[in-house]
Amino acid sequence: HGGLDALIWSHRPERTPAPRVVSDVPAVTPASMALAKELKRHGFVFVGPTTAQALMEAIGMVDMHLVGCHRRGCSGLFADAG
Repeated sequence: HGGLDALIWSHRPERTPAPRVVSDVPAVTPASMALAKELKRHGFVFVGPTTAQALMEAIGMVDMHLVGCHRRGCSGLFADAG
């Protein structure tokens, strides 16, 4: 119930990562692994945890901007964005 958007947003992590350097930015997270698994369960075939992570970043579900970047926290979804 709730459609694809509800399914995707149900995997929003409680906290967003706070990368300080580029090497801290994860390509895969537990949330993206769970989302990919759930999407596959619903029939999506060309999706994996890296693609799910990219989706989560693209829609602002997680904020992967580096701590100190002027774009960090711009989505307004996380009170403590870094």
